Amino acid sequence: MCRVFLVEPPRPNIDLSAAREHGELHYIFDVDDRRASVFHSEQFGLDVLRQLEQRRFDPRVDCIAATGSLVPVAVALAAIVCRYPRVNVLFYSANESRYVKRGIGQDEWIRSKK
Repeated sequence: MCRVFLVEPPRPNIDLSAAREHGELHYIFDVDDRRASVFHSEQFGLDVLRQLEQRRFDPRVDCIAATGSLVPVAVALAAIVCRYPRVNVLFYSANESRYVKRGIGQDEWIRSKK
């Protein structure tokens, strides 16, 4: 089963049980971790990639959950897609009350520019 990575622990009122259906949850950053401010996006992205490498992130198997604060999730996904050609992302579907797994990657943007 894959591991599901979240950028950071969400607010207490966020129910992650639907994300757990896809695999064991792991946080890229814990609350007390030292890291660059998300507004220093290049360093923040490098910190994200370093944490994923230390945890032996496998983009073919593991997933990134697009859950939490918008800016950290967006910067993290941008860094991840720059490093890995294709990654699995879990997007929450409110209509279905579940996370939907989608592959995103560099190819989609390259093809769309043609």
